[in-house]
Amino acid sequence: MLIGGLFLTVSCGPQKQQSKKYLDKPFSHPGMLQSKADLDFLKENVLLENEPWSSAFERLKAETDISTNPVACGYVSVGAYGANSIGGEEFSSAAKQAYACALIWYVTNEKEYAERVIELLNIWSQHLWGFDGNNAKLNVGLFGQYYLNAAELLRNTDSGWKQDDIVQFERMLRTVYYPTIKDFFPEANGNWDGSMIYTMMCMGVFLDDYEMFDRAVERFYHGIGNGGITKYIYPGGQCQEATRDWGHVQLGLGEFAKACQVAWTQGLDLYSVADYRLAQGVEYAARFLLGYDVPVWGEISYRDMGKIFDIYYPIYHHYADVKGIDLPYTRMLDNGFEKEINRTVEKEASFGVLSGTRCTDKVDLPEGLTTLQVEQMVKPSVTGALNGKMETSGEEILLRPGENIQKAINEAAGRWVMLDEGIHVLNEPLCLVSGTRLQGKGRGTVLMLAEKAVGPTIIKRENELSDVLLRNMLIEGATKAGVAFDPNHERNGRSYGNAPSREGIVFF
Repeated sequence: MLIGGLFLTVSCGPQKQQSKKYLDKPFSHPGMLQSKADLDFLKENVLLENEPWSSAFERLKAETDISTNPVACGYVSVGAYGANSIGGEEFSSAAKQAYACALIWYVTNEKEYAERVIELLNIWSQHLWGFDGNNAKLNVGLFGQYYLNAAELLRNTDSGWKQDDIVQFERMLRTVYYPTIKDFFPEANGNWDGSMIYTMMCMGVFLDDYEMFDRAVERFYHGIGNGGITKYIYPGGQCQEATRDWGHVQLGLGEFAKACQVAWTQGLDLYSVADYRLAQGVEYAARFLLGYDVPVWGEISYRDMGKIFDIYYPIYHHYADVKGIDLPYTRMLDNGFEKEINRTVEKEASFGVLSGTRCTDKVDLPEGLTTLQVEQMVKPSVTGALNGKMETSGEEILLRPGENIQKAINEAAGRWVMLDEGIHVLNEPLCLVSGTRLQGKGRGTVLMLAEKAVGPTIIKRENELSDVLLRNMLIEGATKAGVAFDPNHERNGRSYGNAPSREGIVFF
């Protein structure tokens, strides 16, 4: 077959036998965020005008405009934080509308909504060839999921979606979506891998591909870097992005929660992994967003505390209604009890309730719930630079930032050279001699090379160096001191190929 001057060969031969690591039964359909029983339960409650389903559905329908003409792009290229977007807005808005229309179609049986979903799925699967830019993987992770859930609903209802179009959609999944995200992105903040895990699980379900599904589940369990549930949520509940901002924390928690939701639909329990690690993370976030103190490692962020995402309904109801575990702060946040402490929550439209509804959901709080048991947060012992204890004798040489450390070392004659808190910048490496005593005041004392300097920070002057004591300071290897609000800020500049050659202590 000739497409755009390129020959595309599609094999229709026998498929190899797939290995099955996490599922030992056929995939159920519809089988992503909701099963048929869940969707029928949702439909029944909307039609009976029961809450919270009725109001959520009316909001969704009111915000879904199907009168516009959809536009698709051959390539979607989006930079960091949405910069220099080409096709990004079109791809994301069409994704959300496709899923919204699919839900409306399932509940109302109004054919124009099914036709709109078909139009959106077909135009993108026929035109899209690839993703580019910093956010390539993130675009597939965050928005591919909407197309997949919409497609799953259409294929399993009398929607009129033609088989040839379904095959084209599947081809796009295998040749465009999957190659973009198959290796994940552990170098980024964990919400990236969370979104890709969820979307890849959906792809596995839609394609009946056990190996693809297993690859996503394996990442959930054992992701490296910032990927995986135990890397994104620490023991005790603190999220990897809690020092960044709460918009991204909730984004990441929501993506991991949706992965759990898909797995549960297929009969696999990820909600219980690592002592209910997802519940720990969600409860920690809800507690902090409601204004309560939380234990923390690092400097917790207060950015975006006013943004409350629509993620809490399905998470709370699974743990309460299915597991019998109460998450009191999550319940307060979801139910709007936060107004008691003079805070107002504005939720997004309705996806959280409508796509998170299960046939096991209960309106009233179940009786006999147990409280989530959260293990004590693991903190490092307070030693070394964290301690900051100084040995003093009254004969020390105390230096403030900007004063000449090398001169003081040369003249110390066995006395301690004490570095005050602050950033001590060196234009060239410190040369130590035998008998050097150098200490700071803990984490607040930072020793670093000047911005343009390269090489080691501390070296020795003598071949036979002895009797040297260094303590209670940090040696900064970056060109600028301080912690950015984003833990992965400028990660490309810190990579091996791009970062300047700056070292710490080099004695050889």
